[in-house]
This record gives sequence, structure tokens and C-alpha cells, in this order.
Amino acid sequence: MTAAIETIWGVFQANGGLFGEISYIVGKITGRSHCSLCDITHGRTSEKAAMVACREASEAPLLLVHLNEQSEALAAFTSGLTPCVVAESASNGFAMLLDADALEECAGEVDRFEAALEEAKAAL
Repeated sequence: MTAAIETIWGVFQANGGLFGEISYIVGKITGRSHCSLCDITHGRTSEKAAMVACREASEAPLLLVHLNEQSEALAAFTSGLTPCVVAESASNGFAMLLDADALEECAGEVDRFEAALEEAKAAL
């Protein structure tokens, strides 16, 4: 991908909305649901301050979406690959930056996520 990244999409392995959030929380408590991107971005009740700072410092908008909040094109690209982080450019479309394994390696730490993201962007 030689074109500039216009948007970075972080896609959670969960649906948004009240039912989706409750379903994820119950699944997490019972061990049936896990999203390594959620672990990175959120604490117990809200987005981590370090993640807010990371998103604000990003050169391209870094947008976080749930499965049911994706555009049709993004959903087609990420189908079966979430959680993940994807770069988007108008000329080249979507490119995977961080897959589920890479996000898991961040171990819920925003600083490790930032380092992995910068390395992935540089490799495009």
C-alpha cells in the first residue's frame, strides 16, 4: 500500500448497542467471549485514558467499531478476522495492520498496541 492511510479501523469482536454490550459482558464473565481489542481499549467501564490519547495522537483517524457498526465493505474485508485493525486508503482499499494474534500479543497494554501499530504501518 503506497497511498497514505486515510482511516484506521479497529474492529471489535462484539456487536454494539445495549444487547450486544450485555451479551459480550455475560460472555466474558462466563468465558465464552473474548476480544483482545476490547482488552486494549477499555478498562472495566470506559475507554482507557491512554487509548483516548493514542487515538487523538494518530495521524489518520483511528476509529473503533463493533461488528454491527461496520460499513458493508469493511465487514466483507474483516469477515472471520476480528478483532483486528485495518488501514483504509481511497486508492488501495483495505489492508490488515494487526490481526487477532497481533492484538493478543499486546496483552491489553495500550503502549504495546501503539508500538505494534506503528511497526505495521511502517511495513505497508
